[in-house]
Amino acid sequence: MISASDVQPGMSALSSDGAELGAVCSADADGFQVARGGFFYEDYPARYADVREVRGGALVLSHDAEWFHARALLDLPSALGHPHGE
Repeated sequence: MISASDVQPGMSALSSDGAELGAVCSADADGFQVARGGFFYEDYPARYADVREVRGGALVLSHDAEWFHARALLDLPSALGHPHGE
């Protein structure tokens, strides 16, 4: 199982269907945030249990891209807070 020490800021995150979700921008004991975008950010909160494998330095998550997009649209709160200081 993946733990907090296995996830580092800057690691790429892929959905189970191979879509690039972005990069890990923050992590703590409860989970991590994946962010994509330059001017407008799209954030995806994730738990370590959401990681299916680490492949070539990238996290492959256990849900498809649609699941993460829907979760971001719902603006579900993250245990980590907002990583961009807003």
